[in-house]
Amino acid sequence: MKKGITLIIFAFVFQSVSSQITHGFYRQYLPINTHAQISYLSPGSDLETILFDAEPVVRYHFYNNIAKKNLRVEPKGKAFYVSFRPHLRMYNSQSNPVRTPSYKIALGGQYSKLFHHSTTKAEQFSFSFESGHYSNGQPNCFLDPNILDGIPACDSLYLALANADDLSPLINRESGNFSTNWTEVIFQYKWIRADEENYMENKSHTLRLGYTLYHDKFLFLANFGGYSDNDIKLYGRHFINGLYEYSSSLNLFGKSTDFLFNQSLDYVTNADSRVPSLRSVTKFVIFPFPSDLGVFASFIKGRDNYNIRFVDNVTQFQIGLTWTGKMKLSLDMD
Repeated sequence: MKKGITLIIFAFVFQSVSSQITHGFYRQYLPINTHAQISYLSPGSDLETILFDAEPVVRYHFYNNIAKKNLRVEPKGKAFYVSFRPHLRMYNSQSNPVRTPSYKIALGGQYSKLFHHSTTKAEQFSFSFESGHYSNGQPNCFLDPNILDGIPACDSLYLALANADDLSPLINRESGNFSTNWTEVIFQYKWIRADEENYMENKSHTLRLGYTLYHDKFLFLANFGGYSDNDIKLYGRHFINGLYEYSSSLNLFGKSTDFLFNQSLDYVTNADSRVPSLRSVTKFVIFPFPSDLGVFASFIKGRDNYNIRFVDNVTQFQIGLTWTGKMKLSLDMD
């Protein structure tokens, strides 16, 4: 059973990767991107053992004129798309090894402006806006697997949380409901330097600042997919996130190999006091293949990001494969 589910998830992840590597409807350059990845992830809680973690990403573009096929970024560009970002974990469990998989689907758009100073120097300012739904599709109470979510018996359990010192052992990890609508805004600045011979990007520094809001109405209009009053008091509504990334190359076994290093921070301002407010991810990626498929390792500290497991304060190591959507830009404007 476990082996079959594992093969299905691996196939799904790599299908999403291969779909985006091909040119056309799937494969488009975006300056603000989300890494698709599949990995080994060390346990974040004594209550569970993780076999692997998978975050495939698919974007269907309605329009994108930010970059041309010759890897040249236009001075001004914009894109509009649908984004689908599932998150799956397989645990060491016989009956329910894939627990509470989560799904993010959103309408999104990006705008980019390139300040081209020369064939070796440029700066890029980008803006991203996405809004949609985030949930794990589970029917039962956050605190009890034998009670449906949203009924009075479930609501009464939240009243007993006032004296609970630790939420981690109390949550329903097999079928607990997590649901909210969300909107995210991101601003990004990228400093680019290119090779003097071929004018291709060979070094960059990136700074990113974003804000995410959990809200009740889908796209601020429709009355479905929102959170319950009891849940939002626990996981909070306002999230501030930041990232610094450095990209360059190193000599690996006599071959020039691209790499990137990034540090991201995600802070929730108004969650329950027992929920970790900060999540930190330190990540290193190398690209030994002739594509943007990389091998990565990361160190994670703070709040877990797997839907209802936001109550867990984790210290984790992660290693695996990632498709970053990274594209080395050409500064040759002729």
